[in-house]
Formats: sequence, C-alpha cells, structure tokens
Amino acid sequence: MEVQVLRDLEGSDFPAGIASSATRMAFAAAASGATHTASIFPMPEPVWTEVPPTVQVANGPRDAVGAASAATNAAQIFQIPKAIGAEAQSTAPIPNATPAPSPQANATGDAPSSASHAHRLGRFAVASLHAELACAHKPGLVTPFDRGSHEDMDAGTFMRSLFALRGYFVAIAAAGAADAPFATLRELGIDAERAMLRATGGINTHRGAIFSLGLLVAAAARLRSSATTPPTGEAVCDAVAPWRDALLDAPLDPHSHGQRMRRLHGVAGVREQAAAGFPLLREVALPTLRGALRDGLGHDAAMAQTLLHLIARTDDLNLLHRGGRDGLRFAQRRAHAFLAAGGVRQPDWRTQLVRLGAAFVARRLSPGGSADLLACAWFLQRQEQP
Repeated sequence: MEVQVLRDLEGSDFPAGIASSATRMAFAAAASGATHTASIFPMPEPVWTEVPPTVQVANGPRDAVGAASAATNAAQIFQIPKAIGAEAQSTAPIPNATPAPSPQANATGDAPSSASHAHRLGRFAVASLHAELACAHKPGLVTPFDRGSHEDMDAGTFMRSLFALRGYFVAIAAAGAADAPFATLRELGIDAERAMLRATGGINTHRGAIFSLGLLVAAAARLRSSATTPPTGEAVCDAVAPWRDALLDAPLDPHSHGQRMRRLHGVAGVREQAAAGFPLLREVALPTLRGALRDGLGHDAAMAQTLLHLIARTDDLNLLHRGGRDGLRFAQRRAHAFLAAGGVRQPDWRTQLVRLGAAFVARRLSPGGSADLLACAWFLQRQEQP
C-alpha cells in the first residue's frame, strides 16, 4: 500500500523528495510499537479514492482534543451525529456531477472536463494536508518526527485521516463545479467527519480542514468550471461569498470548545473568517508563502515562515482553549520575536523552532487553527498553476 500512497501524493506534483521521505517516516511511525494509536487502530487495506473500510473504534469515539479541534468552530457547522455508522456513505446529491475520472482520462489532449478538474483539485487538497504534516519543525504541532503538544495522536494518526478524506475532496470539488448549494457541501462535510473519526478511532485530526479547505476546493472548482485559466488564490477566497448567508445561518453547538472560546474571549471563528473571504489567507498567508518561494527558500522554510506569520496574527481558538488568553499572547509574542530576528533566513532557524516547540509543549499549546490555514495557503498557491 505504501507504493500506491506515494504514487498518489507524488502524482499530485508534490514537492520533490518530501512525499517519499515524510510519508515513509509516517508509515514507519504508524507501524511502530512506539505509537499506541497505530497499534490499536491499524491502517485499513486497500485505500484508494473512496471512503476506506471501517476501522473499529475501541469503546466508542473519544472526546479528544485534536490538532484542529478547538482551533475552529467547524464542528458546529458540520455537526456530527452522536452515533458514528459503519460506513460514511454520502447522502448529499451532487447536481449534474459525474464520477471523477482516473488521472489518465484526458490523455488524448482534449480540454479538461469539470470531472477531471475535480479529481485534480482533490489531489491537490490531500497533497496540501500532507505538506503541512511533513513540514518540520512546527511548534506544538504533529510532524513526522514528534507529537508536538498532543498525547493522543502522531503522524500515523494524521496519515490514516488523510487517506480517509481523499474521496471527500474530490466529491466537494465536483459539487462546487456543479454550483451546489451550501447544504450539499455541508452534508459532504458531515460524511467526511464520520470517515475521519472512523479512521482515527475517534480522534479529531482534520475537522478544521474539512471545513475550510473543503470550501476552498469547492470554490476553486466552481471558478474553473467557467474559466480557461486557473484562478488566483485571492479569487478563490472571494468565491466563497455566495455561501456567506448560509454560513452565517448554520446552526452552532453552544457547548463546543470553539463556541465557548468565542463567547469567552470575543473573537471570530472559522465561520466568520470564511464569510469574510478568508482575510488571513489573502492578507497574510498567501503573500508570505509566495514571497518566500520567490526568494528561493525551500518548501520547509517557506511553510515554516508562513506558519509563524499566521501564529503571530491569528486569534487561534485552539491556543485559547489550551492556554487561555495568556497562552495565545505567549505564542503570538514568541512568533513575532522569531520573525523580527529574521525568521527562517537565520542560519539556525531550525534550532530556534525546536526550542520554541519545547516552550509550546511545556504549556500544552498547539496552534491548530494556524496549521489549517497553512494547508489552505499551500493549496491556493498550488492550484494557481496550470
């Protein structure tokens, strides 16, 4: 299965070398006795583009705080039923959508169809989540090398979740290309969360990405369906606007971590960010990422620089949940200090991020909301290319 997964990621124009090394490391971690989640919840075989076979959840879903759980309020927008079924079969019809073809479907040279665009965008989304996971070092976050501030997950947990979500991103791209209403996207998100929780044994790894990245994939697909050139990342962010009213009207769970943090601290959540056209992506993440890559920085360095800019500027609900207002301010101050000293252009930037990571772990801080935005930024700049 490892060979198939590497082909899937590397076939998405993934940065050379990252997919192979980081994926193999994650597989090694998933198979190692050192990772308790991997030994309890083995990887299902095989995994293709559909929802994978069921992973048995021991003692039912756990109420664990994942890398993105309190970072967003996506949990309330895509509400998951209490009972998680054996399979997450999507119940949301996609108007006028056709099944996504294989990557070879347009080998004849014909103009790409909306279905082939959906398949390609879905692969870009998965590759972006993998790029975020593979990036190291990230203070407080899971990487192929460590768990960060999380005792309930590791890289193997993230890989299982990532595989389970591949079909979702293709499906939501097809829905976007068909100009589906928000209700359809929401149902696809609900099904995706079920698949994620089954694959991880109830651990939330990608709930924020299911919401934010899913919306952006749908918006990119809708723009591509009526254009001959790829849209800019900013245009994709703006294209979420037609779903604005539905986003703001979506029911919320007042008892969730995200909602409690929003009420307690008076900050906006991911719903408000999306309704506003993702200003942090447009004004912070995309300019930083593009500038770093344009300056010739490596992928890890460019992503680390972007992440620290996001930590410095984001009212991250996960940081608020784990560390309160003091924890958020600590993280923001340390990110500002790292950037003011030169960021990743310093010769010892990796060593500095290792030290910063240790400080985050000591305080149980994990900037999961910023990590979600980093994956979104990578997707947006990648989909700009023909």
